[in-house]
This record gives sequence, C-alpha cells and structure tokens, in this order.
Amino acid sequence: MLGQFRTCCLFAVLLLPSALPAEDNSSSDGAFGLRDRIMAKQEERKLAEETKALAGQLGDGDFRVRENCTLKLIAIGKRNKAARNLVGNRMNAARRHRDPEVSERAKRVLKAIFPPPKIPSHLDAIARPS
Repeated sequence: MLGQFRTCCLFAVLLLPSALPAEDNSSSDGAFGLRDRIMAKQEERKLAEETKALAGQLGDGDFRVRENCTLKLIAIGKRNKAARNLVGNRMNAARRHRDPEVSERAKRVLKAIFPPPKIPSHLDAIARPS
C-alpha cells in the first residue's frame, strides 16, 4: 500500500510542473523567483566581502580611514536583519583582536547596531537596585 502511494506521489510530482503555468522570473517583485534568490545571494556575497574589507581596515594607521570604516560598518549593520547579523558576526570576532583600537571600534559598532534594550521607567527601580 505504501509503495503504491509513493508511486502516485512520484507521478504527481513529475507531471504537476508541466500542468502548471511557467513561472515568470523576469519580474523582481516575486518573493520566491529564481532571479530574486540569485540576486540576493550575490548581494549577500558582495556585502560579506565589503564587511571583511572594512573590518580589516579598522586597525589602519590613518585615523580618518578607521573612523570612516567604523561609520560604514554601523550604516551597513542598520540596513536589515541579515546585514546586522553579518556585521555582528564579523565584529564579534574583531572585538577579540589583539590591537586595542580594533577591539574598541568593534565594540562601538556592536553597541550601535545592537543597542541595549530600553527598560520601562516603572521597572527601572527593580532592574537597578540602589
């Protein structure tokens, strides 16, 4: 009985796609379109390369380069959840760097993109005993 069920499912899977209308991957508004997924992966790779390069420059000899990289990492981290997680992972590794400048800048980026939760005023006295 189970074998017949599997055979029917296999035929349904093989025949069903030909019975459905073809998916239009040319529009960018489709949430599950192949083109959209490919573009998202490419964007993710590009973002990963950019954050890696910026993280590598946090210890640069020029203050302006270090400061610019810090601000760019904060801006990237505030884009969306995926970017925040990508930058967060990179900065978690960088905060353990042997160079104190890199470590402090990584902590600054993490604090900016993952702000501490706000405690409501009526709970503030409970959360911070005198």
